[in-house]
Amino acid sequence: MRRPTPLLALSLTFALASAGEPPVADGPALGEMRAAVEARLAPKPEAPPEREAPAALKAAYDRLVEGVEACHGGLYRDRNQVALGDLYADVVKYGKALEAYEKKRKHDPREWFVQSGRLDLRVARVRALQGDFEEAAELAGKVRKETDDEWTLRRAKRTQGLIKNMPEARAREKAALAKLEANPADADAQWTLCDVYRSPVPCKYEEVRALVAMRALFPENGRVAGGECDWRLSEGYWRFGMRAEAFALLEPFRAKYPKHGAVRNGEARWRLAEFRYRAGQYAEAEELYDGFMEKFPEHWVSQDRGHGVRALQRLIECRKRMKR
Repeated sequence: MRRPTPLLALSLTFALASAGEPPVADGPALGEMRAAVEARLAPKPEAPPEREAPAALKAAYDRLVEGVEACHGGLYRDRNQVALGDLYADVVKYGKALEAYEKKRKHDPREWFVQSGRLDLRVARVRALQGDFEEAAELAGKVRKETDDEWTLRRAKRTQGLIKNMPEARAREKAALAKLEANPADADAQWTLCDVYRSPVPCKYEEVRALVAMRALFPENGRVAGGECDWRLSEGYWRFGMRAEAFALLEPFRAKYPKHGAVRNGEARWRLAEFRYRAGQYAEAEELYDGFMEKFPEHWVSQDRGHGVRALQRLIECRKRMKR
């Protein structure tokens, strides 16, 4: 049997999902998993720079775009193109992302989000992801120099750091892909991709692809067995509107990975409560928020997280909505 390419490995879980089989950690042996890849996926030509997402992810993405485009009224309608641009950037549609940002600029050039430079920082980030580091750095530097808003200044500094570190991160990405081409069983190289796409080369779509492959092919690896892979993947699934998949990972997370940091500090309960709330499941969310406030009182005084006040607000809102 011929050895699978990294593209086949990265596409595994979405192929399984499209066949009605949710991804699970306790799968067959690595050799059988590779055979499943071969059986389900036909060879593909080299993907263009702005490649289409696998069918399952693209369908979820399309539903999310429809939701964004359906927003109406006031500032949220004006900011709609920003949210749409962010979604395009998340699925490696950088040209469309820039088009959406430009529509925002033309639609309301006097709006504060545009005037403050925050829109320019979005553009700089996408330019860097396209590989145009010089233009991206110049734009971010301009925002940092001209802004008088403290939050925008912090954001500009962060964007400059991202742009500065991205060439090195791209080199790490290239090296990891080369290792996977030579040895698809290299779990460390696969996790390197998960890390690279999470922050130094932020791309949620590529991160999700890397995580689902990591989870399917290396269930005994510490990053998977310890819960970090599920923790990150639940966030990625939710971003693309894949709620069933997100809940399937997050609901058992606290019992399955009691030693994970997100369980010990309350973040796992908080994320599940937020997901339940946003899904309109207010009774379940109320119970989670209530338990969160009781079990993690440090959030009332923490300046780093500070979910305490927000949890109380959410709790009150849940009870109001359940009375309607």
